Order: sequence, then structure tokens, then C-alpha cells
Amino acid sequence: MSTARQVWELSRAVLADQDGWIVVLRVYMDESGTHGDSPVVVVGLYAGKPKAWVEWTKDWNRNKKPIKVYHAVDCHNRDGEFKGWERPERNAFVAKLLPVLGRHPISGIVVGIHMGAFRWAMEPRPELREMFGTPYAACFQWGCKH
Repeated sequence: MSTARQVWELSRAVLADQDGWIVVLRVYMDESGTHGDSPVVVVGLYAGKPKAWVEWTKDWNRNKKPIKVYHAVDCHNRDGEFKGWERPERNAFVAKLLPVLGRHPISGIVVGIHMGAFRWAMEPRPELREMFGTPYAACFQWGCKH
């Protein structure tokens, strides 16, 4: 069965044969702070049409050389592929890489939760905690609504 046919079948099931829209997006997501003692949980994503991702990937790969895989934490800490880099060298690399994001028709969103505030707000309201689930799931839900 073709992908188009699968999407059509899915839309019929989801919409229960009613009029409406089903949108298929390609997204790239990442999270930070999901370990137990982190003061903040953050989920970020970029979404765009497949053609935009093809062009973005070419641009990104061209500009991230000599790095094979860019990890922001390694870049910040000058670890991994950034081991031995001086701060000015690292900063110049990031200044060259960041504009790639704005050159293509992809959109981003980041949602973060301060864990102390989350626990304080949820403690007297267990039904909210059940509704939102984990802080990661809450970030994901809030991000998808925007």
C-alpha cells in the first residue's frame, strides 16, 4: 500500500468519515533535563516540509564541517568532537552554524518546565498530574498545541 493511501485510510479512521484535515509533518525533536535531579525539563522541535529538510540538511552538513555530529552540550563544554577547541574557535563555529536554521522554511518551538514549580503546582492536584503525565509528556503536549 502506498504512503498516500495509508494517510488516506488513517484520515478516514481518525475523522470517522467526517470532513476535516489531517496534516503530516516531519519533525525533529530533542529533550534535555529528563534525568531525576534536573531543575528544568525542556523539549524542542523543528517542523517543516520534506523538501525544506532536504535543503536544510545540505546546508547544515556543509557548514558543520569538520564536525561529524553536532551535540550542543559537547560544543558548550568543548568535549567530544570539540575537545581541544579554544572558546573563540568554538564561538566562531557556532556563529557560522546558527544562521543555517533561519535560512530555511522550518519552524521551531521549545517548551520548558521548572521542576520545582511543576511539583508545587501538581502536588495539591493529583488529577492534573494524571492528566499531564510526566514533565516530558507535559512539554510535548503544550508544544503540540502551539
